[in-house]
Amino acid sequence: MTIPIDPLPDDPAARLGAALAALGVVTPVLADGALALLRPADPRTARALAAALSDQRVRARVLEAARAAGFTHAALEIPEPGAPDLDLTAAPDDAPASPAAPDAEPRCRLFVGVMLPEPVAAAVEQRVIAPLRRAVPDADWVSADRLHLTLKFLGEQPAGLVAPLSARLADVAAGERAFQLTLSGVGAFPGMQRPRVIWLGGRDAGECTRLAHRVDDACEAFGIPRDDRAFRPHVTVARLRVQRAAPGRAAPLLAGLREAAAPLGQEWALVVREIALVQSVPTADGSRYTVLARLPLAAMAR
Repeated sequence: MTIPIDPLPDDPAARLGAALAALGVVTPVLADGALALLRPADPRTARALAAALSDQRVRARVLEAARAAGFTHAALEIPEPGAPDLDLTAAPDDAPASPAAPDAEPRCRLFVGVMLPEPVAAAVEQRVIAPLRRAVPDADWVSADRLHLTLKFLGEQPAGLVAPLSARLADVAAGERAFQLTLSGVGAFPGMQRPRVIWLGGRDAGECTRLAHRVDDACEAFGIPRDDRAFRPHVTVARLRVQRAAPGRAAPLLAGLREAAAPLGQEWALVVREIALVQSVPTADGSRYTVLARLPLAAMAR
């Protein structure tokens, strides 16, 4: 498909790169004649961008920017052996014949967080979750591979937001240094007298709080409302089902929880080296997480 336009005389690749950045799509652009080649730095970013460009409206905005910069064709380069470029000018095989209705746009449930490193997660499961589970079996316990500290919960968002948001969050992460965070102390929301969520708290968390605020700023730029509650770093370990317990069982369950939590004084120090944009899919066995983008922080200060 060729779209006749008047080419711009001065560095169309730079023009297109700036236009895409304004749309929240940050990627190097190479001009190859009338072809604009989007060249993400790594395969993960390329795959995330390809997923976003499967949304016809996102693709249309990118192509409009390419045409305005003087190109007739555009393609996304996937930097993996044997992976073909994605021709943006041609509609994907499964694209509808007409634009989808706004309420038909694919959406995904997202959060930005810190996934616990495997050794720390295994220790938390063994030394915190296991004893609490024995005392309070009537709860939905989080498996070690899903333990994380949430920086911001985004809720249901358009799938086309993943790529530009990942790029913005990558900038945020690159502007913050890796830091140490101490996990200690078991608590509950809204409180131990009527708990719904059991958590392991974060201590000396000033750097983590600043990072959460910067993530909040980045998300607000995409129309996602800011959190109206103070940030309290914590790792959720369980959600109680006390409200569904048989009459007379709630009090013993809560007493068992408080008794089991009291002696759990262990601490775990971990170095936060990256943040993650994660998709959460609710299932009968608890939410299933897929890390869509891992975004490294700058090296820790010496």
